[in-house]
Amino acid sequence: MQFSSAVISFRVLGEEMTNSKPEHTFGLYLKSTKAERAFGPMMMKIFEQDGLVDTIYKYIHTQIELTKLEVQERLEIMIKKLILLLVVVMLATLFLLFLLFSLAFYLNTVLDSDFWGFVIVTILIGIPLGILGFRLQKSWKETSSLQQTDDSTTSLP
Repeated sequence: MQFSSAVISFRVLGEEMTNSKPEHTFGLYLKSTKAERAFGPMMMKIFEQDGLVDTIYKYIHTQIELTKLEVQERLEIMIKKLILLLVVVMLATLFLLFLLFSLAFYLNTVLDSDFWGFVIVTILIGIPLGILGFRLQKSWKETSSLQQTDDSTTSLP
């Protein structure tokens, strides 16, 4: 079965509408200007085969661009938060450093020594760091042993 080119004309309110632009919709030429005004050019494009494909393509393209912009925005927010966190950590570290130096110099003055204040402050810092290090090492070993167990159970012979 072969479609021949035909001219479809619409009668709306007694007027015949014709348009000289051929639209390739199933091999037929659609001629209508009044219908385009009544339904809008976008609605007419939806009913056309090429218009529908073009509309879907534009919609998908717009969704991809929107997703890219959302990801970029989230990434920018995360980078801003990371930079702010880095600045706060650096300032807190400087504060703690000067506080510990002040404590060491004060202990040197109280103990009438040049080094005992620094030894005491070093010990005060070293004990919590040592405890934290042992806990992290223990946690690290447990995590690695669980991963080895999971890897051995999931491996195929």
